[in-house]
Amino acid sequence: MSSLRLGVVQRVLPSYRVPVFQALARQVDLTLYVGTDPKSSLPDAAPQGLTVVPTPFRTVGPFHIQPGALGAALARRHDVLVLPWETAYVFLVPAVLAARARGMKVLVWGHGYSKTERPLRRMARNAMARLADGALFYARPAAERCVAEGFRAERVFVAPNAQDQAPIRAARAKWPAARLQAFIEDQGLRPARAGGDGVLIFSSRLEPDKGVDLLLEAFAALQARRPGAQLLIIGDGSHRAALEAQAQGLTGVRFLGAVYEEETLAGWFSAADLFAYPKAIGLSLLHACGYGLPTVTSDDEPGHNPEFVALEPGVNGALYRDGDANDFARVMDDLLADPARLTALSQGARRTAEIYTVEAMAQGFTDAARAVLGR
Repeated sequence: MSSLRLGVVQRVLPSYRVPVFQALARQVDLTLYVGTDPKSSLPDAAPQGLTVVPTPFRTVGPFHIQPGALGAALARRHDVLVLPWETAYVFLVPAVLAARARGMKVLVWGHGYSKTERPLRRMARNAMARLADGALFYARPAAERCVAEGFRAERVFVAPNAQDQAPIRAARAKWPAARLQAFIEDQGLRPARAGGDGVLIFSSRLEPDKGVDLLLEAFAALQARRPGAQLLIIGDGSHRAALEAQAQGLTGVRFLGAVYEEETLAGWFSAADLFAYPKAIGLSLLHACGYGLPTVTSDDEPGHNPEFVALEPGVNGALYRDGDANDFARVMDDLLADPARLTALSQGARRTAEIYTVEAMAQGFTDAARAVLGR
């Protein structure tokens, strides 16, 4: 067991984060303080061998209340404590001050920005971070902006957000070429790489903020150029009925509903040519990369989640002009018309998946903790 004792406070423990903490627990003596948020759309995952201290959590208006953060700070059992870096997190400042008063080092961990940024919120967020020993970001661009705003570079760290690729690799292995080809034929799919008009796929919650209505507009424009193009929509949500109504009259659109089983997802993703994600992309990008799927999304960088940094136009995907359905269609059409380019982008996507690993993210935590300890 590592001599570095690390405590991490989380509002919830979603399933996608478990592999990261499992990797981190192999590097340090890790304790998680986890609350249960009944309003979260992310179900709490089983601890799966992790050391977890349950802590009450609730949301009151805009504020997040988790007294366990202060309890973790008073525990005197950690060398470094990692706290959620959120302006609405009521116990952040008390926990930072209590932990430092007891000789612990403190890292605040978060995006470092808001999609609805306001000057006062940014000032408050930065002031909170300056109370800690360091700030840990999901992506390098936000970290660099923080340094440009006056943070000392030696107090700014990055743990690149990651998607666990092991289940994806296992699922892909269950789809040899013969099985995949039979699936494509059975489903009547016509991917561009096989001479068809192309297969697009979208996978996420069907909520208004995902922009699937714009995707349907773009798909209608694409079909004017490629009448046989097909769009697979995986997911469910409050906006599904409205989207299905919008799609009436469009041929080739399939609403597949919520699909969680990775082997089933593997068939659909492996059959597609492009991952079409209108806006606000996050870990879905890295999930698509695991299947070698190039991604097309908006060029509105501030509107995306930190994982957007993994998208490299011309390497593993492409960008369209934000809010412009015709440009969205044009970009997808250009890619579908060039199978060699699709192949190159697919290879780039798989290389990206090999970079953004849970092991690399865990190492980012460990490196940051050792740095603030001076080890």
